[in-house]
Amino acid sequence: DPAGHRALAAWIGAVAPAARIGVEGSASYGAAAARCLLALGLAVAEVPPHLSRRERIHTRRAGKSDPGDALAIARVTLREASLPPVRTDDASHQLQLLVEAREDLVAEAIRTRNRLHADLLVLLPGYQHTAARLVGRRALALVRRRLARRSELQARLARQRLARLVRLMADVAALEAELRTRVAGHRLLELPGVGPLVAAKLLGEVGDARRFASADAFAAFAGVAPIPASSGQVQRMR
Repeated sequence: DPAGHRALAAWIGAVAPAARIGVEGSASYGAAAARCLLALGLAVAEVPPHLSRRERIHTRRAGKSDPGDALAIARVTLREASLPPVRTDDASHQLQLLVEAREDLVAEAIRTRNRLHADLLVLLPGYQHTAARLVGRRALALVRRRLARRSELQARLARQRLARLVRLMADVAALEAELRTRVAGHRLLELPGVGPLVAAKLLGEVGDARRFASADAFAAFAGVAPIPASSGQVQRMR
């Protein structure tokens, strides 16, 4: 909480005021602490999870614990000079939030659709020949009409699931429309195979590419082999 963050900053100031603080998950679980420390004028860097995970193996501590995680993150922070700054609530972070919200809704829609399919196999055997996949408006309207004539409990539950599915699909469409608007005109869309949703996910995961001092720093953050000096991928993301 805020009091704990201030106590942490006071402790840092007493122990090592010039130290650089490494935070894992600076855009999620570590966001509040990282932003508080930044606001107090301390140097804070983002530690990618794959680097701290690799370091935890080297610590040879039994199991996973908060002290073990802290030691691994501290060692990565000391060793890696090119760690990016922490994520802030900028346009790229907002893209990440929208992408994650869409993915949550898509997963919920899939679960609802699968459960509805199981209901319909009992209530309307053979329905899939005229309403395959339960994705189009005409197919859903046909199922709704056929279910309206049934009075069983399972039919009532199926109607509720169908209504939930329609709402979820509308919410997914609204988020996709917003994502398309936010990435419209971005140079990533010039790459073959990169559409608005892929571009939004990449930009949301990476953040502002200007955080990275070089292509190699970006590669280290992403957990891949160093990018050849001739590559223009990071420049394109900028």
